[in-house]
Amino acid sequence: PYYMEGSWAGCSEPLCCRFTNGMAKDASNAAGRWGDYRKCDIPKRTIDNMLQHITETHNDIDYIMLTGDLPPHDIWNQTRDDNLKIISQSMYQLLKAFPGVPIFPALGNHESFPVNSFPL
Repeated sequence: PYYMEGSWAGCSEPLCCRFTNGMAKDASNAAGRWGDYRKCDIPKRTIDNMLQHITETHNDIDYIMLTGDLPPHDIWNQTRDDNLKIISQSMYQLLKAFPGVPIFPALGNHESFPVNSFPL
């Protein structure tokens, strides 16, 4: 939720492309509209567009395997309630986009709070 197009994608912090990183000084270091390959979570618009594309072009889906890591990777800023909210919103969005399609969710290491709290 904190992704900001044009923000500094090449920052030295653990997570970039956020309004807290400030704006990039040049285009080569700017976070793109749909995301960035560097240390950035993707913007929600990318998820929305992906789901729209899938529903319009692939109406033959038998099931969905959701592999986890839905919450942002800003572990210093996470709370249990925020993680549950992101998971609930994501599941609602999938159920709405793919009614009747079975969804098999798996938990990633970022779903729990604190992060990485599942035993190996």
